[in-house]
Amino acid sequence: MCLLLLMAILGGPDSTIVADPTAAFARRAASTTRPEKCVLVRLTADFTGDGAPDLALSATCDFGDCPGWGNAGGRWEIWAREGDEEVAYRFVDRVFFHPLAVKVTPSDSGVTLTTYHRMGAGEGYLVRDLLAGTSLRRLEESYVALGPDSSGAWFHEVFPVSGRLPCQACRLSDFLAGRPEWVPGYSVPSVSD
Repeated sequence: MCLLLLMAILGGPDSTIVADPTAAFARRAASTTRPEKCVLVRLTADFTGDGAPDLALSATCDFGDCPGWGNAGGRWEIWAREGDEEVAYRFVDRVFFHPLAVKVTPSDSGVTLTTYHRMGAGEGYLVRDLLAGTSLRRLEESYVALGPDSSGAWFHEVFPVSGRLPCQACRLSDFLAGRPEWVPGYSVPSVSD
């Protein structure tokens, strides 16, 4: 039930190109969940390698036994910024990651998106995707078994604190009411407040 709800929330963009992907995402989330129990999360980074700030959008819910995200993170929509004066965003794709386990690396052929998909204590998959224009292609996926007592040194080498992407969170109900209070990080004080 929880997975189906999250798939509905993050189901798909309203259209291929929108002026405000955050608002479009928020409307979809509000139509499938209780806005007072949901948090919008956004990352800003150059996902396309063109120098413009692009967006990644996600949502977490805080009700019942459905937290929306787990230790592995959640599903994100990637939106590429287009235009200088009349800014619009083009939907690129959906990617699953945790905001602390994602790295964007420009290359000649596009941007490499490196993510870690946690499967359990000390194990998961290191995934590299290539974002070229508005397409996403899997380059590599490798199993990592560190063991439950891992120090985390490997993780911090691959995803250094200094390389973390700027992440902000806002209560969905506040965003929809026109008074968004974006705070740094990927969570807000209890959405029940």
